[in-house]
Amino acid sequence: MVFALVLFTLALQQGLLSMPGSGGKAKEPYPVGTRGVTPPMAIFKVKAGYSDEARQACVEGDVLLSVLIDRRGRMTDVRVLRPIGRGLDEEALSAVKKWRFQPGKKDGQNVAALAQQEFAFRIVCGGNRGVGSGTPPAH
Repeated sequence: MVFALVLFTLALQQGLLSMPGSGGKAKEPYPVGTRGVTPPMAIFKVKAGYSDEARQACVEGDVLLSVLIDRRGRMTDVRVLRPIGRGLDEEALSAVKKWRFQPGKKDGQNVAALAQQEFAFRIVCGGNRGVGSGTPPAH
């Protein structure tokens, strides 16, 4: 929690974020889906691995992450919103931290944006294969 506060304070000081009502140019970070905001785009992805514990327990599920991408396309914060445990949350975090992004845009200008990324973990029980997609599951 202290680490997130330090990151937030540094971002404010560097002008990467502004507080609502502070007279800053923008009310950032923008949640993805805000009208007129183009979401950040992943330009390099790494698939999540499957933890040994989850593989042995035949655990499947979806991990949902919240990802903050700054104006320069750097990930400045990532949090687990919907965990499934057994080491898969950590696998999703490890993978997304290696991703590279093109920043979101508003009115042609780079902006900080808050996005969500879902990792779908599926395994064939009885086998020793498991894969985390880093893409939304099919519904």
